[in-house]
Amino acid sequence: MMVIQFIGYAVIAIASSFFLFWIIAEIIDEFSFYPRVSISTREKRQEKRLNKAKLLFISHLTKEQIESFETYKSFVVQGSATGKLYRIHTTSLNMNVQCIDSHKLYCATVPGVPCWDVFLAQKIVIEYDENSFLKVANATRWSQREGIGQIRCSGGYCA
Repeated sequence: MMVIQFIGYAVIAIASSFFLFWIIAEIIDEFSFYPRVSISTREKRQEKRLNKAKLLFISHLTKEQIESFETYKSFVVQGSATGKLYRIHTTSLNMNVQCIDSHKLYCATVPGVPCWDVFLAQKIVIEYDENSFLKVANATRWSQREGIGQIRCSGGYCA
């Protein structure tokens, strides 16, 4: 009788551990950074994320900023503290914020974040807390010979 009871407990333990393993495997498969999907499916998911980020970015622009963005791939925001005008270029993440009044370039990015989220964050911080942006951002003097932003968005994410 004890042997049968022990075997019963062993079978239940094995079955429950197998079930638990299966649940954990499903959870890992669902939230894994390396899902068991083809590369094209992964690229579709990434493209979908970037499109959502771009739509969110555009939804925060004014009518004039949208027109400028569609025409020139850049738009102008006004600083909250100084009232200076800043042009945010969306073709680059390297020194993409240009202070129109002082001819300085600024760079403030976060690695691994979709570029549209970076542009939106730059816009919001300049408009509502310009001094914090100026403290955090890297700055350099800009001359028209050098051009703006030599590093392009790679795959839509900050490098």
